[in-house]
Amino acid sequence: MITVASSAEVPRRAKPNAIVDTGIVSNSHELASDQVEAKNHCGCKELYRSDSVLRNSRQVDRQWENCNQEPKLAKEKMAKTDDAVAIARAAYEAYVAKDRAAIEKLIADDFHFTSPLDNRINRATYFARCWPNSTWIEDFDYINLVPDGDRVFVTYEGHSSKGKVFRNTEILTIHNGQIVAVEVYFGWSIPHKAEPGGFLSDGEDKA
Repeated sequence: MITVASSAEVPRRAKPNAIVDTGIVSNSHELASDQVEAKNHCGCKELYRSDSVLRNSRQVDRQWENCNQEPKLAKEKMAKTDDAVAIARAAYEAYVAKDRAAIEKLIADDFHFTSPLDNRINRATYFARCWPNSTWIEDFDYINLVPDGDRVFVTYEGHSSKGKVFRNTEILTIHNGQIVAVEVYFGWSIPHKAEPGGFLSDGEDKA
């Protein structure tokens, strides 16, 4: 039961377990440490100790509801982020495993692929041009796997059965669990063909 310590007007209602400085005391005199930390994190504790805010209980209600929603929204966003990164990794691992069926499931029907050599080629052309590379791809070392909304930025070092190592950066766009677009930015061979501190003249990089 809520106890009123003064004859001052009482706000419409106070949330359970809220400790208020205006004479309204909850039936629980202390907040658990984890509750205090949660309120401090989202600003609720300050609201409950503010007379001006307490006069408008609707505003307190809205803040309370927002606090309850924030953890749920954060978890949902984290889950989507994890899914996008997992889908990106699975596409590269399909090349390593030579698993055409696996990557077929990951590539959307309206997929487009762009690179310095390809200008938004469609799904069928992508598989005709790019999938044959799986025969010589042995592994990928991921340098960066950075999610950004519905995109994943990937920098990798690819290892080939020919003994070559190369580094590229790609941007994968993912909708509804499938890859709808890939942009490829070619990097350099490893080791770099130029000496440290040096550079290649025109044509040397094609040698």
